[in-house]
Amino acid sequence: MPNHDTSEKVFTPTRQEARRAELNTLSEQFDTLLKRMQSPKARRGMAAAFHADKKQMGKPQLLLLANVPWSLRQMGPTNSGK
Repeated sequence: MPNHDTSEKVFTPTRQEARRAELNTLSEQFDTLLKRMQSPKARRGMAAAFHADKKQMGKPQLLLLANVPWSLRQMGPTNSGK
């Protein structure tokens, strides 16, 4: 038999609690990203990028350009600021 003389508490998160939960989620995502960026593989990749010569730096651009149709290659860079 239900007792109507007692009250039950219902938890509704406040705005501050909701923001704290969101901040905790963002902090966890940042920590995960930072950990991945500090891995030995990432460190080797950054060291290679900083010590790359001009020929090595242009190679990714050539690989990207290989997938661009010839008609778009003729256009060159756009002047969006003018």
